[in-house]
Formats: sequence, C-alpha cells, structure tokens
Amino acid sequence: MIASKKPMHLGEIISAKEWQGNDITPAKVKILEAQARIINNNRKEMTKERGVIISQCFIKIVSVLNDIGSRNIPPTTIVKKETVNAGSAQMGKELLVEPLSLDPGPEHLTGSQPTVGSDLGDRLKDKYPGYIVEGHLLNHNLHGPGYARWNLTPITKKANGDMERQAERFAKAAVLAKGKVLLLPRTDKIQRGPFRQTE
Repeated sequence: MIASKKPMHLGEIISAKEWQGNDITPAKVKILEAQARIINNNRKEMTKERGVIISQCFIKIVSVLNDIGSRNIPPTTIVKKETVNAGSAQMGKELLVEPLSLDPGPEHLTGSQPTVGSDLGDRLKDKYPGYIVEGHLLNHNLHGPGYARWNLTPITKKANGDMERQAERFAKAAVLAKGKVLLLPRTDKIQRGPFRQTE
C-alpha cells in the first residue's frame, strides 16, 4: 500500500459504506461526507480557527461512527507532555498520546500549523535561514496544535520531511482515511518508535 501525503479524510470508510462490520445508512453516509468535505476544505493553511472547525467535525464523525459500530472510538489522550525551558523559550521535548484516533479527546486537541516558536528556534532560523522549522511533536493533521509551544520543537526541514515520509504519512492514512486507532510509544522527533494499530 502506498499512503498518500494527505489522505482524504474517511475516504475508505465512506466508499465502503461500512464500519466495524455494520452497514452505514445513506443518511449517515451523507453526514460523514459533509464533515469530510469541511475538514478537507479547512486543512490548507490550518490556522487555529480552522483547526477548531476540523476538531468539531471529528467530534461529529466519532459520534456517528460510535452509533454504528460495536466498539466506541477511544479518545486521543495525552499521557505525557514534557517541555524544556519556560515562557517564550519553552519548546516540546516529548509528547506521548495513547491512543491516537479520530476523536480529539478530552483536551479537545485542535490541530494547526505553527504560529508560535521558541527563542532557540528563532535564533536557529536567523542563523540558518530556510533550514529550520518549528516541528510538531504530534502532527497538525492528527490534532497537534501549532499554537502550543509544548507541541513544537526546532528541527531541520529535512528531519521534519523524513518524519512525514517515514511515520506521519502512514499514521495519517490509518487514522484519517480508515478510522484506525493507533498506539504510538513515542512522538518526539528524535526517538519516535513504530506505531501499531489496535483492532
């Protein structure tokens, strides 16, 4: 299987018209299609405001799928959040979510592109223009906020791209297109472990 860089949200679920072995009624398919359209229309230039819209769509999608399925989709839950420094110098060191699912969880995680940085990140970007970015510990398409310093760390563009190609792409395809639930042992940019799907 080749995972696309940006899979259509719920694409496989909608085309199969089935969830956890149960048929999805035409009325519920329309609801899922409408929510997937809203998500897809808002994910380019994902601001915090657009992230809130997307998060609300995920909540509606989870409600529909939970009504159909035999098992509820567990909420994405932050079990460990570690940072270094404080204030404008703060940056994410490690973030552990377990599980990772369509449900943005009790913290109502709202994904967005980076809108804040750290003092160190700003200095590195000044010293190495075009080489350093604020990298998400939890990808913005998977509920990772870009407005929260605890979820961002300065990283090279190459390393950020490597993470997208080697892990995030597959996680996005599993969660967003298929509705899978993933367990991610680590989500820091330096020592991320492999993810596994739950059934």
